[in-house]
Amino acid sequence: MSHYRFSLRGLLLGTTLIALGLSVILEEPQFVLMKTGKQCDFAIAGDGFFVLLDEESAELLHTRSGTFTLDADGRFVLQHGQASYPLEPPIHFPTASAEIAVSTSGEVRAYSHSAWSRTGQFLLASNMNGVPLTKPQSIERYTEKSFRTTSKCPGDGGMGYVLQGWLEVPRSISWSRFIALLCFAFALGRWLCPKLL
Repeated sequence: MSHYRFSLRGLLLGTTLIALGLSVILEEPQFVLMKTGKQCDFAIAGDGFFVLLDEESAELLHTRSGTFTLDADGRFVLQHGQASYPLEPPIHFPTASAEIAVSTSGEVRAYSHSAWSRTGQFLLASNMNGVPLTKPQSIERYTEKSFRTTSKCPGDGGMGYVLQGWLEVPRSISWSRFIALLCFAFALGRWLCPKLL
């Protein structure tokens, strides 16, 4: 009888270790920054949201997705399905722009006609009500009651920084850590219950 009680204790200990390991893995940040090297990809390192304009409804939209392109008018826009949402405030580029550079503080410069010129400034929205976006790739509409924002330059007043050539992407679960934890739990169980394992 004591043999089974001892085995149950080992089983409970192993299960507890696995549960603790899973909780550590799942509590890590769910999104990470990935370098793309593309001049129209942007990530926010820290707090803040990109602000977009729905030109049909005149509503402001918020997102952390930074997969921008340039439209025919030379504006940064975010494609979402069939819709195209320009960055707010709009940043325009001369059509002859060969290169775009954005500093971490959001200053936008374009190289055109053998010279660099300042063409605009990224502003980030801060969520003053603490309502989270469901995922970085989403574009969400909020009412003033659920999402009250203030716009600031990146790096000002606790806002994050803009990283050109980077995107925020979902983090994959660390299965190697989980497997290592399973092996540890198995070894511990074998040590505690040598007759069963």
